[in-house]
Amino acid sequence: MQTARSDAQPVASLLSAANIARRDSVCPKHGPYVEIASNFSGVLRWAGCYDCLREREALAAQESEASARRDARRANLMSGWHGAQIPKRFESASFETYQAETPAQQAVLDACREYAEQWGEVSNTGRNLILCGLYGTGKTHLSVSIARAIARRGALPLFARTYEAVQFVRESYRPGSSMSERQAIQRLVEPDLLILDEVGVQGGGDNEQMILFAILNGRYDARKPTIIVSNEDMIGIEKYLTVRVVDRLREGGAKVLVFDWESHRRRTKTA
Repeated sequence: MQTARSDAQPVASLLSAANIARRDSVCPKHGPYVEIASNFSGVLRWAGCYDCLREREALAAQESEASARRDARRANLMSGWHGAQIPKRFESASFETYQAETPAQQAVLDACREYAEQWGEVSNTGRNLILCGLYGTGKTHLSVSIARAIARRGALPLFARTYEAVQFVRESYRPGSSMSERQAIQRLVEPDLLILDEVGVQGGGDNEQMILFAILNGRYDARKPTIIVSNEDMIGIEKYLTVRVVDRLREGGAKVLVFDWESHRRRTKTA
């Protein structure tokens, strides 16, 4: 006795398959049609609605093309970039693996998750996010979790330690460099989301401030969201980036999340 089942197959392969059976069917979307089945080793595989199959094939082709375009865009963006992207230590970081043991920790987790879930609005408005406070409290973990979440939705995030971003631009000053300073800065303006980690660790000289202003101002003009991650408080961040830059970062409803609890790494060592 033959067993009937329904498996989606390419339309062309169904039409050319041997031992075809037919029956009248009704598609909820496209109405009545004649459904075709193929006999594979005694199992009838019903094709379903041809129009639905064609739509799924077209959608799959579009998604494949979009994925190829994203890969090409990423390859172009990463050309010449020697930054860490997502550090190996945080490759498995996610909202689910963040340990929220207090109401304050749960609050920052919820805020970061909301930022990722509202990515459509965030990317349209360029709404930024500032994570600041003590070291070892989960700031980088949550920023990477946001990056991973929006990447699954097709966005292109870039994680960069601030000194790496500055050094990347400075390398354009070398004789024979393959790109100009403007092109190097544009590489950091281009990503859908830029995460600047360890803001304030560096010396903060005039050239450094000028480079960071150019990057952040370019993203501001393009409405590209940026996440600032720093062990400094807001006064320290303003001193390093300048009040003017921080004012722009805080425009449009940007949130400042303060991580003011004991370092998780320190607790682990003393446990």
